[in-house]
Amino acid sequence: MAKVSIIIPVYNAEPYIETCLNSILSQSFKDYEVILVNDGSKDNSLNKIEKYVLNHKNFKLFVTENNGTAVARNIGLDAATGKYIKFIDADDSFYSMTSLEDMVSVAEEYKLDTVIGKYYSYIKLLGLKIDLKDAWNTSGLTEEGLYQTKENKSVPFMEMPNVGNKLFSRNIIGNMKFPAGYKWEDLAVVPALIARSEQFYYINKPVYSYRMSLYNTTIKDCLFANDIFQFFEVYEMLKNNLGDVEPIFEEELKKLYVVHGSLKYLNSSLWINMTPGEKRKIFRDYINLMELMYPKYNESDLYKDYVSSGLACILQKYVNLLIGKFEIKSDINELKLNIDSDRKLIKSKTSK
Repeated sequence: MAKVSIIIPVYNAEPYIETCLNSILSQSFKDYEVILVNDGSKDNSLNKIEKYVLNHKNFKLFVTENNGTAVARNIGLDAATGKYIKFIDADDSFYSMTSLEDMVSVAEEYKLDTVIGKYYSYIKLLGLKIDLKDAWNTSGLTEEGLYQTKENKSVPFMEMPNVGNKLFSRNIIGNMKFPAGYKWEDLAVVPALIARSEQFYYINKPVYSYRMSLYNTTIKDCLFANDIFQFFEVYEMLKNNLGDVEPIFEEELKKLYVVHGSLKYLNSSLWINMTPGEKRKIFRDYINLMELMYPKYNESDLYKDYVSSGLACILQKYVNLLIGKFEIKSDINELKLNIDSDRKLIKSKTSK
């Protein structure tokens, strides 16, 4: 039985899968199994994977129809035998040869359920590699070390809910599964895993190379209005996954709701597959739902800080690089005016 199970969903990753798998083979830590789930790839991904499986006994392959990342990860979890679980996306890779060893060693030393490292993010455009460094560090963690979760209650919910820069114990995951058919499946699971861990260790250096592209969910959310209302369902799934620790993190859950909920509709200033009239209709419905759960959420300091900095600025910077715009603040200011107008309309209707 391997110490670590590395789970990799693969869908049309032909240009990247070898880089991903070679980064695993180069790791200084060798006690692992690799579980590859080919999720109905239509390119040459499967043929490339099969060569690795034939040459490495600790590589396992599962072939399915295209069911999405969540189902593929769940198949990997069912097959995993390791004490720890490491998720990697097929177009990403470990940052260095010691990344896995760095994470496992502190998990073993402190008997941890969760280890968090930094991202190294980059994007390739027109043949150029643009270094985005650690722009996804939104948790506020800056010092390496061991943290008590209940003393740092914001971290599970302000940390980006991605799996790549994290190592989890099989014990903390238990029977938890990623929700199939939802865009933000990580958001339903990752904050709950960190919150349910008594303590976690933060490694203050990159452990994971994250490749940004037009195919990333993050970017597609910015440019296309697809299933935006799923956010509310995923949020309820997260609350359910928190279980008996939910009351401890009530205020932090509200912050997550405000930040991620705001992110979804602030993205809408950039949607390219909808007319202004269609956008406004979605604004009204979406804001109404936000108001129902947390009235006056937009008046909180967190919301104001978010709009003027943090994730909003990161979003602007990345989208500017992708679509060639150097300034989109005017779009967001116009959107906020529309939102204020729609909010007044909602209040006038509900007061009658």
